[in-house]
Order: sequence, then C-alpha cells, then structure tokens
Amino acid sequence: MLRGIATVQRLWQDRRGTTVIQFVLVLPIFLLLLFGAYELWRLVAIKQRLEAATIQATRYLMVEGRFLIAPHRAGAFPYEWENLAREIIVDQLVDDPLVGGALANSVQVVVDTPTRFAPTCPGGGFDAPVNRLRNAQFSVTAALRIPSPLRIPFLGVAEGIVLQETHTAYVEC
Repeated sequence: MLRGIATVQRLWQDRRGTTVIQFVLVLPIFLLLLFGAYELWRLVAIKQRLEAATIQATRYLMVEGRFLIAPHRAGAFPYEWENLAREIIVDQLVDDPLVGGALANSVQVVVDTPTRFAPTCPGGGFDAPVNRLRNAQFSVTAALRIPSPLRIPFLGVAEGIVLQETHTAYVEC
C-alpha cells in the first residue's frame, strides 16, 4: 500500500507532459478564435466591397441621371436605372476574389424614387431648390445573399446571410 501511495506522489510531482496538457486544453479555444476571426473578416470584407460598389452606382446615377431620363425614354425609367446600377455593382464585385463571379451574380438591386420624381434643374424662384430636393431624390439598394454558410468551429453554422446596402442621393444639375 505504501508503494502505491509513493507511486501516486511521484506521478503527482512529475512535471513532464504538462506542456502537452496545456496545449490540448488551449487548442480548441485558439482554433475557435482563429477560424472565427477569419470568417468574420471575410464577411466584413464582402460587406465593405458591397458598400463601395453601391456608392459607385449611386454616384454614377447622381451625375448621369438627368441624361438618362428623357421624354423619348420615359417608359424605361426605373428599369434602365436598376440595370445600370446592377451592372456597375456586379462589375465592382466580380474583381474581388472573396466575392467571385458566382456570388456577384446573386446581387439584387432596387432603385427607389419618390412618386413625383422629376430630376430637372430648377428654373429659378425661391421655392425651386426645395422642390428640386424633394423631386430629385433617389436611393440605390443592393442586397447580396451569401450562398456558402458561415462556419465557425464549435459554434455552428449560420446560413442565409443577406448583406444589404442603401445609399440615397440627388440627381445633380
């Protein structure tokens, strides 16, 4: 019996292998932080790229908008703007290796305008700038559905993530 107690005491005082035990205990937490940080970084990078592309499309429509609405093209007004905005956004997203071509093609773009949308330059008068601001405002909304799920080890999977960006501007004179 004394021999068994001596063996237990010797094993209890033996410090060999403590580094391995510490490594095994810390490894899951380290992997969680490492892979979780990568997945979140990837999501934030895609969101920033979508925001930059939406700003670019809004800026284009803001500058060129009054030329895109002509009396002879009145029937194509909102659809032509949405197609142009989508084209600009997809062009910006395709170049990004994180987004890629397949993901960029899943972008949905909506150009929203007020009911009395009339982006014409004001003729004058005190009331003209207020009417121009009220009647020439539009917004571009881009929504990007991420098809691959967000996987963080030990925490699970998040599927069906939709990133959305909206930018509002006025048609310039």
